Amino acid sequence: PWIRKAHTVIEYGKPIYPKDLEKEQLKSLNTYVQGIIRDTLEKNASLL
Repeated sequence: PWIRKAHTVIEYGKPIYPKDLEKEQLKSLNTYVQGIIRDTLEKNASLL
């Protein structure tokens, strides 16, 4: 495989501290994080 240049977007999100989350969010932490990642991808879709 050849290595080619490509446009890349790197964005660091806010840290997620489990101790600061509500009990319901803590129970479904994976869904909470998925939502954050989905929102970030949708926001950066126009840049890609």
